[in-house]
Parts: sequence; C-alpha cells; structure tokens
Amino acid sequence: MIKSQPLAGVYPILATTFGGDGRPDSNSQVSLVDYLLEQGAHGFGLFGNASEGYALRESEREELLRLIVRRVDGRVPLVVSTGHSGTYAAAELSRAAEAEGASALRVLPPYYMKTDAEGLILYCSAIASAVKIPIMAQDAPLATQVALPPALLARMSQEIENLRYVKVEAPPTGEKIRTILNLSDGKLTVFGGLNGYFLYEELERGALGVMPNSDITAIYGFLRTFGASGHAHAFVSRLLKHFSERHAGDRPGAGFGPPLIRNCSPSSPRRSVFAGGQETGRRSSVSVNARRERTSTPGMT
Repeated sequence: MIKSQPLAGVYPILATTFGGDGRPDSNSQVSLVDYLLEQGAHGFGLFGNASEGYALRESEREELLRLIVRRVDGRVPLVVSTGHSGTYAAAELSRAAEAEGASALRVLPPYYMKTDAEGLILYCSAIASAVKIPIMAQDAPLATQVALPPALLARMSQEIENLRYVKVEAPPTGEKIRTILNLSDGKLTVFGGLNGYFLYEELERGALGVMPNSDITAIYGFLRTFGASGHAHAFVSRLLKHFSERHAGDRPGAGFGPPLIRNCSPSSPRRSVFAGGQETGRRSSVSVNARRERTSTPGMT
C-alpha cells in the first residue's frame, strides 16, 4: 500500500448541488467546495448519503469527481464512497475512483443481499486488492441493517492491509469506538458520523475525525479544536438542541442531524449553506414530503 496523508479532522460530506433541470450544477459545486475550504474543512467525503450519491448516474459521479479533484488540487484529501451490493462492481468503482484522484475510499457493506462475516471479509479484500489507497469501512447499521462488530473490524484490520479507517454510526458510538481501538491495537483510526451529534463523546474515546453534513463545518472545527472546554460543550449542547427542535419534522430521525443543504448558488453560497426548510434536490421540485420519500436513513452521512 502506498503511503498517504493520515486522515483526521472535519471531513464534511460534500453536498451535491443541482440546477433547476435536476442535473448537477458545476458552478454551484465549485462554490461550495471553495466555501467549505474557507471554513476550515480538513478533507471531504464524496457521494455519501448526505451527497445524494445514491441518486447520481455513474457518468455524473465521474464528472463530479473530476471537477472536485481539479478544484481541490491536492489541498485536502478526498474520501470517495464506492460501496456496492456487488463485490465486482464495488472493486471496479474503487479502482476508477483511485484513478481519478481519490485519496481514500469509504465503503458500505453489501446491504441488499446481506452476507456473513466471512463474506464481508471477502468483499473488503476484493476492494483492497483493486486499489493501493486506504479504505474506510462505514459502520452504519441504521441504514444497512448490517452489523460490523468491533471484533470483526479488528480482524479485518489485521487481514486487510489497506483497511485503516472506520466511520462509526452505530449508537452509542462512544463505547463502540473505545472497543474498536482497544481490539485493533492501534491499526484503525476512527471517524464519527451521524452528523457529529456525538462528537464530544467520540473525541473523548479516541476518535480523530468526524464526517458531518456540510452545514456548519467551521463550528465542528471549533468544537474539535476546543473540545476540552466546558464552555464549548455547553455551546454544542444548545446548538444540537436547537437543530433537533427546529427540524424535528423535516425527515425521519431528524433528531440525529441538522437540515440538508440547499442548492449552492455561485453568487451567494453562504446564504444557501445555512438555509433550512425546503431543499433543492434531485430532479424534482423537492418538498419536505418528497424528501421524506427519498431519504430513508436517519442521520447517516
């Protein structure tokens, strides 16, 4: 495996921006990338649930990845989601992402036709054999209904050289993170997900990063830097309570995360980044009800 920059810090899941015709809007996408870099993002997660990656055609993924790679120009790492229900397809997606400039891969386990522990190891091994860049296993049982126990993740880190990261989205996340780190003997680095709702508990137990939505990147960076401050802890508690109450009806399980981002206009990215309510989404005039139909996973990023 080639050496690469270690991943740590705040890696927002980069929202995909769409125009009124339902196609990805390149100008808005570039504006959002620039804005989040200004806000202190240490890297990006691409094509996750919060990116509406599931709604993109393969050609759109390729075009967006090339665009983002050019814009970022090596300033921060890019973690690209390449999980698939098929092992061969996941390996091909992973190989293509590496060729286009991905720094690392984030991989969901197969969840349409589920497999057992041995099948998961074969699946991740096939992906690892197809690439040289690091792999991040995404532990998101709320979405996949597939459990990744700490002992299995530790075994995978021993048997699969490239598998060096885990994104934990299985609450209570803090205790699971502690167990994973103990069992893996330092081979795994852990990121939190679920939109950063358990950031303090995760940092206290050894997590080195978080992958939230793109809403409030600067605040997550502040909290990570000053996580030991009691004042910061009180601040984030009030902040999360505000989001939970304000957006409780926006989508299933809204208590796990703030609003999704609306389309980011090149002329005014900041206004759209902090917008709540109706979202400009995939190939439709998306209302709250339509978003509920499309987004079935609470808080997963």
